[in-house]
Amino acid sequence: MGLQSVRVQPFAPACSVLAFAVLLCSINNTMAGAAPLNLVCNGNSYKADGPFPTPEAYSLAIGGGKSVLIGGPGNAQPTKASIVANNPFQLKFRTSKFTAEYFHFTGDLFLIHGDGHLTRLVCQPS
Repeated sequence: MGLQSVRVQPFAPACSVLAFAVLLCSINNTMAGAAPLNLVCNGNSYKADGPFPTPEAYSLAIGGGKSVLIGGPGNAQPTKASIVANNPFQLKFRTSKFTAEYFHFTGDLFLIHGDGHLTRLVCQPS
């Protein structure tokens, strides 16, 4: 028995590159699409010295990667946030009260408040 050689089709690497490019473009179009994403986010706030987590609910509107509005407990109107970073995995934005990180694939939203407490939320389309 001799060694058998496997012949790889010459177009196989090109097909892999093409499939990856299509996937990357679809992710970027989702991020920068014209349709806004309206979410309802529920979870808990945690304080270092707090006895237990406090339930929280927020609304989040992502307008095609160019604008973010977030509404929380006690806010009559949503607050406009400034975007710090936006990529296919994560949207990071800031308001006067907190810095936030939203993860596109999982729907997780973390708010890091200026007074030191953390809010962990899971967002779903409203």
